[in-house]
Amino acid sequence: MKITTILVVLIALTSLSPVATGQEAGGDDLPAGATPVVTDIKNLSSSERLSWASELLSDMNEVRVRVEGLLEQTRAEEQDVLKLNCINERLSAIKGFTKVAEKANVTLRSLSGTDEEKEIHQAKLIGLSGAQVQQLGEEAESCYGQIVQQVDDGTKLKVKVADDLRDDGIGDVGVVDTTDIGTYPYPDVSPIR
Repeated sequence: MKITTILVVLIALTSLSPVATGQEAGGDDLPAGATPVVTDIKNLSSSERLSWASELLSDMNEVRVRVEGLLEQTRAEEQDVLKLNCINERLSAIKGFTKVAEKANVTLRSLSGTDEEKEIHQAKLIGLSGAQVQQLGEEAESCYGQIVQQVDDGTKLKVKVADDLRDDGIGDVGVVDTTDIGTYPYPDVSPIR
């Protein structure tokens, strides 16, 4: 198992305590048609776990497609690097959690009806990944909605020169306004004219 996969699983397990214990979380604020991420996994039959996992994976893929659309829309319309980075980070994490859930789903299907404890473990991994994907999808939407403004504060450059480097004895040059620095003509030896 790759170390990145292990890290993703550990982060997921530690960040969502209600999901990790298989308890029911308050899912009243789910979008219309969304599969509840957390259910009482222990009380589901093997076939119910499989159908729940399939629905959850489908919802995760819908979130991924929606975030990919936000990324493309930002690239096309706004070309805001900060928004692009914010959305792209969430999209990368969504893809990672989706991959973890897909692997857990394959294992869950192979265990179907044979080892209930391992089935519950794989279902919890899928639930954790689903919860993270939903959260990351919301974060990506908030990244898209952010208005990022860059304020020009009149950048100043403060230069301090040691006294022994100058022959006129001036040590502290002070604050230099970088907007006043002009271009100088090229020297005579320069190939650029």
